Amino acid sequence: MAVPTHIIDNGKYASWVGPNEDLYSFLTPLQVMDGENRYMGVMFQLIRPGWNGDLSQEELDHSRENFVQAAGSSEAMTVEVRSGHGESACLYTVGRLPADSRDKSGSPSVEVRRADNTTLIFSDEVFNAEEAADIFYHYYKNDSIPEPYFLRKTIW
Repeated sequence: MAVPTHIIDNGKYASWVGPNEDLYSFLTPLQVMDGENRYMGVMFQLIRPGWNGDLSQEELDHSRENFVQAAGSSEAMTVEVRSGHGESACLYTVGRLPADSRDKSGSPSVEVRRADNTTLIFSDEVFNAEEAADIFYHYYKNDSIPEPYFLRKTIW
């Protein structure tokens, strides 16, 4: 079995995945998201390949600083990316339009449900499980989101 390079965590359990995963490994967890009981998933690359006992808590914490995550249901979810470390860290929402092309007077108006909370996003930032899986898979392979998607800075 290959040594894990990434962790996929849904808040209830974590899967340690190696370097040879296929798209299906990312699609399946996103397809079961219902917005209520299963409503999130986050994936991050380990600072170095290894199993749970091979990495220190400091290495795991550092690994968790950059990630791609999804929240919502399999039909309507938001995808976010966090990049940078410490003071330079930023969280971005993935969308299909460049942030500077949006009507500046408009605000996010689409609600994505995640348990007892909702997140407001723009309509071009709503994904289904299949499209989100493509983004996760590309991030897994390349540590970036694929073209033609864009990032909108949301916090920090």
